[in-house]
Amino acid sequence: MRIPVTQMSNEALLRQLLDAIPSCVFLVDRDVSILDYNAAAGAFLGVGRRQILHHRGGEVFHCLHARDVAAGCGHGPFCKSCLVRGAVNEAFTGKKCVRRQVCMQLSSGRKVEDLHVLLTASPFTYQGHERVALILEDLGSMGRAPQPSARDGQRQRLKEGAGRAKTLGMSVFASARAHLTLVFALLATAAFGQTELAQELHQCIKPIPREGQAYERHLLLNQQVKDSQGQAEVIFVGDSITQGWEGNGKEVWAKYYAPRHALNLGIGSDHTQHVLWRLDHGNLDGLKPKVAVVLIGVNNIPDDNNTPRQVLEGVTAVVTKLREKLPETKVLLLGIFPFREDFCAQRAKALQVNQALHKLDDGQWIRFLDIGYLFIQPNGKISKDIMRDFLHPSAAGYRIWAEAMEPELAAMLGEKPIVP
Repeated sequence: MRIPVTQMSNEALLRQLLDAIPSCVFLVDRDVSILDYNAAAGAFLGVGRRQILHHRGGEVFHCLHARDVAAGCGHGPFCKSCLVRGAVNEAFTGKKCVRRQVCMQLSSGRKVEDLHVLLTASPFTYQGHERVALILEDLGSMGRAPQPSARDGQRQRLKEGAGRAKTLGMSVFASARAHLTLVFALLATAAFGQTELAQELHQCIKPIPREGQAYERHLLLNQQVKDSQGQAEVIFVGDSITQGWEGNGKEVWAKYYAPRHALNLGIGSDHTQHVLWRLDHGNLDGLKPKVAVVLIGVNNIPDDNNTPRQVLEGVTAVVTKLREKLPETKVLLLGIFPFREDFCAQRAKALQVNQALHKLDDGQWIRFLDIGYLFIQPNGKISKDIMRDFLHPSAAGYRIWAEAMEPELAAMLGEKPIVP
């Protein structure tokens, strides 16, 4: 039985309208990350939703330039002249519909084919967030395949994955003016605010790579992981506080962790989102540690855009990722250490996160340990003797950390604690 249009919910109506369009429709944010898409787009890509949602366009389409730099799509030298990204940016900044012809170069094995596309980028607002509907129409199927002009010279090079799916989607594109007009009209109304778009990942849980020295450090860690040949019994995952074991904490490390063939996987200034990316890009390859010590989240705290709940979700995501990739490894999760010299709102924010992190402790595979109180004085202040800059531990601070953690760590390893 067909349900009359007048009785359909806004969500159901708009979903059917989107899926009725034979052209690919993607709903994207400013970074061209895909938040939702229609049936034609799904058929063209030929992969599951997890491989599409929250990934940037160049990464989904396997653009060659998405690999030019570690940060991926949108950060390479050719990305500044990318016509697709340029159209999306223009739609956002100009608050207007942008249409232009683009020559996309599809690759399947050694064969490369040109696909002339009419690209439309139309801005709209969803629950207070600005978005763009990105539509691709195949000009070749309409008998309108002009040669690329100098203005259209920048080509999107798509690798084998998109090439394989070509017959599934791009070849069935057609002019859908009436459909597009109707959908654009609906997108501009408040009714669209009721549709169920895929929820956008907030920054604390969206894996993001870094560049420069941080990326060089990441490559160094990958090499150290490879050289360890899976012999590490303990790994330390975190930011500059963890990396500091190689500096102020090196003598303490030599006593407590070198005998356990421990690996230091800390990178200065890392946030939870950066660690999430690293764990999927070589930092854990071939490792089978007994315990992973995790201390992360302090760099997420000062950002006012990160709520305590979002920081909590970021830390939780790191723990979850470790358990997924290292199912036989126990996780010793540390509460975020206190920072700043005296009481402040940011310290309070960290304490709220720590209170909730207690709930991750399952008594077996995940243990939570909060030793932050050991770093502060009776009046609540932090001494420079313990944290030289009220954030990074001194040699004495690392000794406090190691001695406080040793009983729990030794128990998780099934060993006798090392005597201070």
